[in-house]
Amino acid sequence: MRGSMTVPETLLSVSTRVLAAGWACLDAALVAVSGSPSAEGGPLGHAARMPGFLPTLFLAALTALLVLAIWAVWHKCSRRTRELTESHNILSAIFESMPDPVFIKDLEGRFIRVNTAAVFFLGKTTPEEVLGRTAIELLPPELAAPVTEQDETILRTGLAVTVQQTVLTATGPRPAISTKAPYRDARGAVVGIIGVDHDLSALRQEETRRHEHEAHFRMLFNAVADPVWVIDADTGRFTDVNDAACRLFGHSREEFGKLSVTDIEVLENPDESRQRLHRILETGGDRFETRLRTRTGNVLDTAIHIRTVAIDDRPHLLAIVRDITRERQAHEELRESEARFRTVFEEAGDGMLIVDPATLEILVFNETASTQRGFSREEFARLNVMDLQVMRTREEVDELFRSILDGEVRRYHTQHRCRDGSILEGAVISTPMTLKGRRQILAIIRDVTEENAMVQALTDSNHEKEILLREIHHRVKNNLQIVSSLLRLQAHQTGDPVFEELLAESHNRINSMALVHEELYESEALADIDFREYLRKLSERLLRVYARGGHVALDIRAEKAHFPIDTAIPLGLILNELLSNAFKHGLPAGRTGTVTIGLVPSGDDWELTVGDDGAGLPEGFVPGETGTLGMQLLFSLADQLGGSFEILTPETGAAFRLRFPFQAP
Repeated sequence: MRGSMTVPETLLSVSTRVLAAGWACLDAALVAVSGSPSAEGGPLGHAARMPGFLPTLFLAALTALLVLAIWAVWHKCSRRTRELTESHNILSAIFESMPDPVFIKDLEGRFIRVNTAAVFFLGKTTPEEVLGRTAIELLPPELAAPVTEQDETILRTGLAVTVQQTVLTATGPRPAISTKAPYRDARGAVVGIIGVDHDLSALRQEETRRHEHEAHFRMLFNAVADPVWVIDADTGRFTDVNDAACRLFGHSREEFGKLSVTDIEVLENPDESRQRLHRILETGGDRFETRLRTRTGNVLDTAIHIRTVAIDDRPHLLAIVRDITRERQAHEELRESEARFRTVFEEAGDGMLIVDPATLEILVFNETASTQRGFSREEFARLNVMDLQVMRTREEVDELFRSILDGEVRRYHTQHRCRDGSILEGAVISTPMTLKGRRQILAIIRDVTEENAMVQALTDSNHEKEILLREIHHRVKNNLQIVSSLLRLQAHQTGDPVFEELLAESHNRINSMALVHEELYESEALADIDFREYLRKLSERLLRVYARGGHVALDIRAEKAHFPIDTAIPLGLILNELLSNAFKHGLPAGRTGTVTIGLVPSGDDWELTVGDDGAGLPEGFVPGETGTLGMQLLFSLADQLGGSFEILTPETGAAFRLRFPFQAP
């Protein structure tokens, strides 16, 4: 190091000072022994004046003193040298092992000392590639220029500088923070520059990662669907909120930053918020429900999960807020619905049971279910289905319940045993339901004991009336047959063929009406008759009456139809007239032919057609102008049915069609 003393120089200086001190001490001793003042030349002057052997003794002592002084100087200098060497080695080791580049430059800017980190930092592999060279020689011009300018400023001002700059390293340009100061010798003179460069690449990478993590956190923070608050635990103010919080409460982040929790919480007792905060800070977190006010004044029901966190070594609160307004409304509606259901359930006039299909235990029942059977609620609660069941075995009940659990709503009749031993007749509607996560059966049981008794009474009464009505039809038929028989007897006694024919026609008409009553008497239903069967029987009877000695066939094409008596009697009379005319005039006795009869629906109407392939109608026949009773009856009865009667013109024979409205009830 320039300006410092070398080890030999130090040894010479110390030896001189020691000999001088020893020489002065010896001179003082001789003066004390001889009693004479100090002689010229010091101890040597005293030795010259000494007699005999004294000068020789003096020189020996002087030599010993000199040797002792030299040994003392050597010993001290050796120890100092070892200390300096150890210190130098330690400083060199520290210099070399420092992770940051360290360098020393001389006044011309040449590197005179660099550590290993500085060598690699400058993109070199050995110190020899750096030592003795300047920044201009090692760095590109655009990087060397500011370095040289900084070095000149330090040497000119004598002040240290710290700058951030880009340096060329083995892996390319890298950001670094460089601290450089004047390098001084022992006398304080500036003899160069010493500097340390700190590589900022890792710091920059860490900052980049931190920014990326912060961006990722911010993205996740804002992606949370529920509002999230960060609150300063000391002040209660919001320090950060996510987007969901801004959307729900209507405040911007800047507006939130000016608010505290108490500004938006709706509390009847303000101390409640402080007590809650104290509890949270003690326990580290809490869950609670509260009401919060939005920017527009709306009040929301919310559930808050909050916990303590440390941010920048300060206590904060992290809160996740969930809007439960709709849930609370739904819960309230559900509660009201349950209350309504409970009211309907308890006040219903029918007994209601909820039954476990596995154990047949009655889980829930209303007041009606127990009182109908004469039990108290406590007594009824101890019963199961089989304690009440009368008409089914356990296996039959299990099979019934399985069909209900399959999703089938079942309606069935049951009988339950009452407390007094009487039997309750019940009409049951059962449906599956889920109660507490388990499949159960809801049964609604209506007490139809009295109703069944009334139905039975009505059934018995209707049966009696049915018997009576059948008897009436039977007697009407018999009376009509008596009248018919009287007419037939009267016809045989008149002896007048014309009058006899008129009585025979009346006889047939009465028989057609009697046949209606006969069909009603024999049918299962008394309200109407099977007219297709009636048509067949009437046509066969008339055929037996009129077609004597000939071969007349019947072609019946009738659909199944049931008509009440007020339709069947006029329709039967019309059929009687048309068939009588066909047999008597179209196909008289001894003639062969076919009578066709049709009864078919036509839209909302029915059509009755009767035709034959016989002689046909007389030439010039006009239906409205004929004065026969039969034709008058046909048009009159058609009007009675609300229908229309018309004469058809087939190629052969005659045909008639009646169209009348009728809709089955």
